[in-house]
Amino acid sequence: GEASTACTASYNFGVYIYGVSATDTSGISSGGGNVTVTGTGGGSGATSTNNIGVMVGRNTTTTAGVIKSGGNGSVTVTGTGGNAGGGNNYGIRIENTKSNISAYGTGSVSITGHGGGTGGSSSNVGIFLSGHVSGNGVTLNGYGGTSVTGSRNDGIAIANTAFVTGTGAVSLNGIGGGSVGSALNNGINLLGPIRGNGVTLNGNGGNSVTGNTNYGIFIGSQVLATGTGTVSVNGTGGGTDASVSNSTLVN
Repeated sequence: GEASTACTASYNFGVYIYGVSATDTSGISSGGGNVTVTGTGGGSGATSTNNIGVMVGRNTTTTAGVIKSGGNGSVTVTGTGGNAGGGNNYGIRIENTKSNISAYGTGSVSITGHGGGTGGSSSNVGIFLSGHVSGNGVTLNGYGGTSVTGSRNDGIAIANTAFVTGTGAVSLNGIGGGSVGSALNNGINLLGPIRGNGVTLNGNGGNSVTGNTNYGIFIGSQVLATGTGTVSVNGTGGGTDASVSNSTLVN
């Protein structure tokens, strides 16, 4: 799905999986085949906000949005935020604790999100999770919006209500965005737990920014390898010129 880029209003989603009542779980699913979802947010102008590539669920705990595969099918989700001047142009956002992206059996989950935004726009996160992701193997690739001077353009941001779990390996790869005076552009901002039979975190703070506090990886929750799996954490702080407090890893 691709939203209109001519609209100056807000909330121009490429794909929106909504949920309408307490008994309804809106979703995209398969009985055993692979599932692929691709969305590009729209919007234009300085005040257009929340132009999200793929939005799963909404801001209520009474409904849920779901993307899932049955059998041994895999799930691939790709989202790109709109290039508008207002904030919150996420690549992918999973909203509320009941919403999820999941694959069953031997199926894997791959999620790639590119934050959008332009000008002074802020909070253009590649992948934002307050719901859950699970599969045999799970890979998240998130890139914060780079064409913006506003702050908080994380590659991957995982809220404390969320979790990511895999019966196989789990890999998170995040690159913070931002430019010029932008700050607080973390590669991975981790507040919810990660669990898998092998966990790898690769994070790079926003590199083309003069603002401060662009961590490679911020860990505020548990990272756990199950079985014989190992944990690998690789962080590179961002920032340039007079920028400070750009740690490779904070926990």
